Amino acid sequence: MKGSNTGANMSEAERLRQLLDGSIDPTELEMDADFFHLAERIYGREALESLGITTPQPEIETPNIDENEHQHGVEIPDYIEPPLIQIESEKHPKRSKFILSVGIIGFLIVGINFYVGIGSFLSLCVDDTHDAPIEFTVSSTIVDGNLHLFWNGNYLQNMTEYTITWIITEDGSNDFIEEGDFSWTSNGYSIVHSNSWVVNTPPYTYVTTLIENGTEVASLSGCLECETITTQGQIQISDDECANNPKFIFSKYDNYESVNSWTFAQTADVLDGALLMLFGIMILFGLIVKK
Repeated sequence: MKGSNTGANMSEAERLRQLLDGSIDPTELEMDADFFHLAERIYGREALESLGITTPQPEIETPNIDENEHQHGVEIPDYIEPPLIQIESEKHPKRSKFILSVGIIGFLIVGINFYVGIGSFLSLCVDDTHDAPIEFTVSSTIVDGNLHLFWNGNYLQNMTEYTITWIITEDGSNDFIEEGDFSWTSNGYSIVHSNSWVVNTPPYTYVTTLIENGTEVASLSGCLECETITTQGQIQISDDECANNPKFIFSKYDNYESVNSWTFAQTADVLDGALLMLFGIMILFGLIVKK
């Protein structure tokens, strides 16, 4: 190690000796800026330039550039967040329209339920203890000297023997016209039947009955062109709790099929008022925001 340092020192000393006696190679000065400046002080810049020795260029430090920082020379611009006011202006109309629609629909449902009851339109209530009663109606009319009767029966028992009987008279029951009947085996739960007779002297009267398996279940009578005119009779006895209570009680929504969740129409409770107020506020809010 000492021999190596001595060789380096001798080399530097030899170059310095050559510089002083003028025998140094001009390229050595051009390659070494320190020796050039030393020779410039000793001999002057003009003397060096006359010998063709040029001033060595200073080393330019190359800055460290991360290869990943500017890959392919593409600069990525900074992210600029869009203004919040633009997002809000797009959401407000949709939100207000939704609130307005919910408010109108809810207000209508609560209002209809109060006045007539939604049970009048939707068969949501189930009364397991109720058997619908038989409905038996008769309509009558006179057209061109003919007496017409139209029978209509509902809630009949399927696959059951039924008979409709009638007695027709005129001139206030003084003149007998016909006594007849019509029988059938039900294939469903309803029946529609009609018949007609030629009549001449008013008033005209009729008596008709409905018989189920040999038992009379309904009886109707009427008189046309009488002082007290009867053109239609009807038997309909209903103890259906669902039909008598069409208004839904919203507080019992979890058991909506029970008859206990229904009541008379046009009876209000605290929840009805609260819902009407809530939906009314939603309608007002939707209209204000929309404007």
